[in-house]
This record gives sequence, structure tokens and C-alpha cells, in this order.
Amino acid sequence: MGCDFCASTKGGLERNLEAGEIVEQFLQLRGEALDSGRQLRTLVFMGMGEPMQNLDNVLTAVRRIGGEKLGEFGWRQICIQPSALFRASSAWLRKI
Repeated sequence: MGCDFCASTKGGLERNLEAGEIVEQFLQLRGEALDSGRQLRTLVFMGMGEPMQNLDNVLTAVRRIGGEKLGEFGWRQICIQPSALFRASSAWLRKI
């Protein structure tokens, strides 16, 4: 998105993550939490790229993570936080 306040944009976008890569990150984080005696309670997609520009992969990952085989996260436990650019338009809501 190129926001001036975000240090992660300074290197530029290389590529979007595939759904499987997003799920792998979740599984890694969940494993680390369990190893330290903690449990993941919420999942937020934001920063380090714009989730709405990779919406198909993000939604596929969310469905997998929310499924009974992986995380069983409910919709109230998962937040997809768009940037101001996407909050200004509701056209992306049709995909959800």
C-alpha cells in the first residue's frame, strides 16, 4: 500500500502469500503458543501487506483455519482488517 507510517512497506511487495503459506504460518504460531502453555484466541489479518489485495487466498486460509480439522476458530475470533483504501469501498464485501 506504500503507507508512509509503515516500515514494512519500505522493501516493496515481492508477492502475495498462497493460502497454504498463510495456514502454515498459523500452524507454526499455534505450535509455539502451545509449547509455551498458551492458546490462540483470536486471529487478525493486517499489516505486512494488504489482505484485501490477496482476498481469495486470505478467505481460503480463513476457511481452513476455521474448520474443525485445524483451528475451529469462529467468525468472531477472526478479523480481516482492511486499510483505509478498502474501507472506503464496500465492493469487496461481495466476496465474503
